[in-house]
Amino acid sequence: EDTLRLRGTLAGSARLRGSTEDPVSALRQASLSLTDGYIERRLAGQPLEEVTLVATVDGPELRIREAGFRTGSNTLEMNGTVQNWQEEEPLFDLAIRGLATLSDLSEWYSLEPWINQLTGEAEMDLRAQGPAGDPTRIRLDGRMELRDVFADGDSLGLPVSNLEGLLTVRPDAMNLERFTMFYGMSDFTLEGELS
Repeated sequence: EDTLRLRGTLAGSARLRGSTEDPVSALRQASLSLTDGYIERRLAGQPLEEVTLVATVDGPELRIREAGFRTGSNTLEMNGTVQNWQEEEPLFDLAIRGLATLSDLSEWYSLEPWINQLTGEAEMDLRAQGPAGDPTRIRLDGRMELRDVFADGDSLGLPVSNLEGLLTVRPDAMNLERFTMFYGMSDFTLEGELS
């Protein structure tokens, strides 16, 4: 049995037009503000705490002016837009800043079958754009510092371990600084740009 616990201060307004049987499709405009939020879903692992959200909806566009949360040792802040937010495959354009414990990621977003196991930390300041349902089509722009990363999955061939370094990404290139890792039993040190 899954249970959901919510708390916080929520304020909002909405303009609807259409059938009450399908209120999501009827939503035309809305504004929403959540402060001091807490979301716990028993089957999803650690709760989201200190949740903040200031957002507006204008038809199919969700504009996130400010959002943030803490879960365990993860802290993330973001802003941006989500097009077709009510659809199964929304398109997002988000600026994301924070510290992520990568092993917690799978509790909220599956990377399978590409990555089956992921641990380590990532400190990031990124812009991410793309379809929410396909990680292979997400374009990144910004920087991410990786510490003690381990990854294993079908897309890698061999496990990657002890990965450390600064990764600066653009949609068309990636720059590596102080980048070290083991790929299987082989050790690598990488510096430079891949495009």
